[in-house]
Amino acid sequence: MKRIITAIVLLIIAMCVHSQSLHFTKIMVGESGDVFLQWNYTGNENSFDSCVIEKYQELEYRSVATITDYATNFWIDTDAENNTSVQKYRIMMYVQNNLTYVDSVESIYPDVSDISSEALIAFLIWNSPTIANTDSGYYAIHRKIQNKTDWQQINITDELMYSDTIRRSVCNDTIMYRILLMKGTDTLAMSHTKGSLFRDPMPTSPCSLEVITVTEDLQQIKLTWNPSPDSDIWGYFICQGNPCMALDTIYGKYNTSYTDTLKTPSKVYDYRIYAFDSCFTASALTPYYHNIVLKGNAVDCSNTIRVSWNEYINMPNGLLHYIVYVRYNDSDDFVQIGTINGNELDLEYSFDVPETTEKVEIKVVAIDQTSTKLSESNILVINLLVPNSAKFLYTRYATVNNDNSAVDLLFYVDTSFITSEYLLYRKENSQPYVLYDYIYPSGGEFLTYRDYDVDVLNKKYSYYLAVKDECGISEKKSNEVNPIFLILRQENNINCVIRTDYVGWDSVKYYKVYKKKKSDEQWQLLGLISSDTDYYCDDAENTLELSEGVCYKMVAYQGDSSNYMFRDSAQSPYVSFSRKGEVWVPNAFTPQLDNNNIFKPMLTFADSKGYHLQVYNRLGILMFETNDINQGWNGTYEGKYVQQGAYVYVVYCTFTDGTSYVQKGTVMVL
Repeated sequence: MKRIITAIVLLIIAMCVHSQSLHFTKIMVGESGDVFLQWNYTGNENSFDSCVIEKYQELEYRSVATITDYATNFWIDTDAENNTSVQKYRIMMYVQNNLTYVDSVESIYPDVSDISSEALIAFLIWNSPTIANTDSGYYAIHRKIQNKTDWQQINITDELMYSDTIRRSVCNDTIMYRILLMKGTDTLAMSHTKGSLFRDPMPTSPCSLEVITVTEDLQQIKLTWNPSPDSDIWGYFICQGNPCMALDTIYGKYNTSYTDTLKTPSKVYDYRIYAFDSCFTASALTPYYHNIVLKGNAVDCSNTIRVSWNEYINMPNGLLHYIVYVRYNDSDDFVQIGTINGNELDLEYSFDVPETTEKVEIKVVAIDQTSTKLSESNILVINLLVPNSAKFLYTRYATVNNDNSAVDLLFYVDTSFITSEYLLYRKENSQPYVLYDYIYPSGGEFLTYRDYDVDVLNKKYSYYLAVKDECGISEKKSNEVNPIFLILRQENNINCVIRTDYVGWDSVKYYKVYKKKKSDEQWQLLGLISSDTDYYCDDAENTLELSEGVCYKMVAYQGDSSNYMFRDSAQSPYVSFSRKGEVWVPNAFTPQLDNNNIFKPMLTFADSKGYHLQVYNRLGILMFETNDINQGWNGTYEGKYVQQGAYVYVVYCTFTDGTSYVQKGTVMVL
């Protein structure tokens, strides 16, 4: 103890005598526990002997280092007790073998404690490092989470204590602190590193639901929610079903949507969400919420669509209503067609679609009371079923019968389709089609029909057969057929037969032209024309002497391109040609002379069977009568010549073209 007192006295004497000085300028404790000391000496280098560093150990200062180099002004204690206590040092300088200067310093040693069990608050208290020239100095508080973050300055103070409110991201973590004594930007002292274990006592706040919807483009279920208000939220767990089984994890406080790519939106799925913080402490689960599933179908044999859907629950702000949207035949946009109040119990809607609709897409959208949140259902696609109908219906031919009295039709029908009747449509010339008659199934695949109400020489006809589908809505139609229509032109002893096209086949191979006398039974082939030629001309000079006339007809033959492999023919009506009949009656004759003594009308192209001649006197007495076209009146009555004068005649005849003729007049008997 005497030695200590003596040294102090000598030091005081030296400081008074000399102008030199010595003092510590820094004491820095590293994270490893090493202590860095720095000092400043203002004296004569020539008189410098050494510096002795002493460390306070076991209740006394003990020498730990001797510095003999005047230029050396620092020393590192690598044997310091790591972060367990305050480290105290003193420095003694010897000048000319005398102890001249002494300075002491101690490290900053903070104490850290948790002062609240309900909040993360750390309380720090520390000692002063007793470094000279610390006027206007301050303490900087540094903090880090052990093994997780770097050091960060969190505040400054001129006190020897500080309370730190720790953010929520701390969970079962050691929070490390260190204190730096600063003067301006210069660090004079850095404390030991001291920490304490902190646990997050706060429960994790739950997130709140937004909506669950179905994306229109990909038809996937999408969930959205509002983030948890806690600052240390790391993410969200998505669970599905009841009980709620883990489905997926979304990381990030503000990543608040999830698309379930594995579920089909045509089924109802229940979802819940809970948040978790940096400690993986989970919040309470949200209420269940589920997607809207729209179902429906087309009512049989009608254009009515009926849909229904499940209730949307837990809509934020409350549910206002449901809006029904529809899109027809892949059009671009959905259009609104109806609204259902949100408190309705029966969530159904029916509507009619246009008759031309083949495809209907429907969706329902739930709207909240503020009209800012919406949930879409799945898009329901309904392909309107075409009612069962005949797979085919084919008119094989329409042909005119041999005497021009009727048109005969033959149809090929689908016997697998059961129907009670077929509908025959007919049109005349350029008039529209009308329902003409009903044809009843025969049980076989071929139906025949004969149309007697025709005028095939003066009118053109067209036909097709139809059958209604099983709903009686639409008709399956056969191909249209037009029988051949003929026109006869005669000029300069040439008879030309002009035809219309036969319509009803894929192609016509050719037309055959036939001719016969009216009285003949057999037709003679005149020639053959292609489908591109619509007439045939016949030299009629040899027929001029035929009093009964001639007939022509054409027959069309089906080409090879028929889808049904039939090879049919169709006959036109026949047209006839006869010379025009004429009657010439003499106006006088002389019965009692050798010449011009027979009264007989002269007829050309007259039918002898329709001939009748009568002659009367002025009193109306029948003088002469005959049915013989070759017999004339010789001017006698009851065997005697009649008196000269005027007599009345009546001539009845029928020409070979079928026309009747009557002529009356007077003839003079001379």
